[in-house]
Amino acid sequence: DFHADRGVVNMLLEMHYDFVPADERNLERLSTLIVPSQACLSDAQAAAISAWVKRGGKLLVLEAGALDRKKTRFLLDVGADYIGASEYQFDYTVVKAALGDHIVTTPFLNYQAGVRTKPTTGQVLAAIREPYFNRTYAHYSSHANTPYKLEDSVFPAVVRNGNVIFFAHALDRLYYASAVRLHRELFKNAIDQLDAAPVLKVTGLPSSGRVSLLHQTAKRRYVAHLLYSPALQRGDVNVIEDFPPIPGVKLEVRVPERVTKVRSIPANETVAFTQNAGVLTLAVPTFTMHTGIVLEY
Repeated sequence: DFHADRGVVNMLLEMHYDFVPADERNLERLSTLIVPSQACLSDAQAAAISAWVKRGGKLLVLEAGALDRKKTRFLLDVGADYIGASEYQFDYTVVKAALGDHIVTTPFLNYQAGVRTKPTTGQVLAAIREPYFNRTYAHYSSHANTPYKLEDSVFPAVVRNGNVIFFAHALDRLYYASAVRLHRELFKNAIDQLDAAPVLKVTGLPSSGRVSLLHQTAKRRYVAHLLYSPALQRGDVNVIEDFPPIPGVKLEVRVPERVTKVRSIPANETVAFTQNAGVLTLAVPTFTMHTGIVLEY
């Protein structure tokens, strides 16, 4: 599903999380796997993912991503049983403290309702708050969306089962269509809970900036590329014209090798850094449009 895949990609790019496409054949390269909201797994793929999770892999599943292709049962153990689709067109999410960093404590809107599940072994990290009714000719609310009930429903919005976090909502498609920042923050908090030691962590880069990390083994170096030059729609073309200076960006890179030198490109200037317990920390020199940070070992 293009919208699901693109929604995940958009969130990861804006969060500056390094990622690669994956399947059951390269799971051992990964610390965390994200399954988008389309029911697309075969029994064999689900079995491979389940075995990988038991070996320590971290899994984040959105909406129907854990379902069989007929959408009747979960193929992955998400800590809940599948009940079915919601009777409502939309609903709300109430986040509990464990997942609430930078998120409001009051219910916030989902433009598409989540699937209904019954928790089994999973811990509920967020609940669904349902509306009083669907907005129809028979039931009218002056608001575009009917207000929510005063009690949480019995259906969870987010469930954690060990190394697996399950979302009842298709946050990927929701973000592709509506780009609600709360949805992105919720997605980010879930990844951070699962993967507390990412290879790359970037702070201070605006959300429209981009970052990628390369490992060039033959040259014994890593290269972190940072970009900031957002395109503007002018007429029927996207124009990249403004290149403001970007100060204050910091990098944390977790690598097993002992780094001996860090330099920026294309300026080829030496950059000060510290490396403790495998985590290299540095301040990126102010740059315009692009810079590369080369970590030599």
